[in-house]
Amino acid sequence: MKTRPIHWTVNPQDTAFWSIFSKEETDRMTKERTALHAHDWSITMKTFNNYPKLKKFMKVTQTDTFEGKEFVNAFEARNYPIYGMMYHPEYQIFPGMKAKKQVDSEFIDLIMKKISVQMNMDAKKNSNRISGDEDEFMAQHTVSQVNLVEYPMGTGFEVLAYGYEKSYS
Repeated sequence: MKTRPIHWTVNPQDTAFWSIFSKEETDRMTKERTALHAHDWSITMKTFNNYPKLKKFMKVTQTDTFEGKEFVNAFEARNYPIYGMMYHPEYQIFPGMKAKKQVDSEFIDLIMKKISVQMNMDAKKNSNRISGDEDEFMAQHTVSQVNLVEYPMGTGFEVLAYGYEKSYS
């Protein structure tokens, strides 16, 4: 895993999600190492392009090239408030990562805040609500195929998260 600049495949100001950032901020993301790329957890553009229905539904907004392969870094649904990014900008402020960090932590804080606020605002637009006991609901709707995975950060620090094991080829 390595922190790298962002490569935009579209004008971020023309996207539903990334337009929350000013042109100055998105330009800065292309110059500074604002994203920790974990390519084991992404798909290549070749794989993405092999699925016409996926291409019709999703628009790739960022990519990264690693070891000669172009990977999807961020995407958004064309007609729905569904967004995804294959990295965590907040990892750069974790203990142990600071020595590798090459970007102003105030800028990372700004990125994290804007992403969080945008996702929160979009989630509030959804009228679906849990009825009854929330703990019981969560117990019944947990995806059993998803396991707790340890993500070593290479710095003596690890993140525990629910996810799938490496599967791209």
